[in-house]
Amino acid sequence: MTNQYIIDNNIDNLNNHIKSIVKNINFFFKNDDEVKLYSMVIYEAIFNAIEHGNLHIIYEQKKKWIKEGVYRDNLFALMKEDYAVNSKIHFTSTLENNTLITTIEDEGDGFNPEQQFSLQTKDDLIRENGRGLILIKSYFDSVSYNEKGNKITLIKKAT
Repeated sequence: MTNQYIIDNNIDNLNNHIKSIVKNINFFFKNDDEVKLYSMVIYEAIFNAIEHGNLHIIYEQKKKWIKEGVYRDNLFALMKEDYAVNSKIHFTSTLENNTLITTIEDEGDGFNPEQQFSLQTKDDLIRENGRGLILIKSYFDSVSYNEKGNKITLIKKAT
């Protein structure tokens, strides 16, 4: 069973997209806590694809905006730009053989995940930003990227 979604870059709509996604695969999870955890991690992954992929916000820029107290205003301004309105996130969830395979692809330039992971330290969990990849890797059984770095494949086996 495969479900596909096209998600816009408006983060105000993101919770509704997540609810729709989870509704179609709810039976995969054994309890509400698992549903909530999957929803939280998928929210983070899609938000990363919007923020860093389609809106082209790099880590250093985000850190600067947070420090200056202008992150939210700048994020919402970018979401209104033509390129942001016209770019999408492509989300697919596939259930096969008691395994949930989730892919999230943005229309951005991609990034080098190997380089990003090599820069992470144990202190990254207490930073203001940059925790998303750690959260994603800790939840899923397998995390991989395409060569360009704009598509993530997440695998979760039924427990």
